[in-house]
Amino acid sequence: MNDRPAEALLPLSVKVVFSGQDAEDANLYTLKSGSAILSFPDKRPLWVGRLLAVCVGDLPAIPARIRNIEGGVVDIAFANELHPSVLEHAREMLMQASEQTTSN
Repeated sequence: MNDRPAEALLPLSVKVVFSGQDAEDANLYTLKSGSAILSFPDKRPLWVGRLLAVCVGDLPAIPARIRNIEGGVVDIAFANELHPSVLEHAREMLMQASEQTTSN
């Protein structure tokens, strides 16, 4: 197991779903139990309070809302805090994905 924190490997690509729309790519910069920091490669209408779901690997989609937008950086709050085991699993999947990307 790699001892580096997930944040050391970021940004990583995740999928985000907005209500009634297809999944799209986003860059994940920080992942915490109650929040995350994202940016979107494609410009799109975003506003504080907008609902979304973050998809990380094989985990169920994580519901969230936008709580702040500043200079293309989007701060989201999860609807419920992630259980520590879920957060660890998500970080492990992100680290594995990062290692596969950098080894290709």
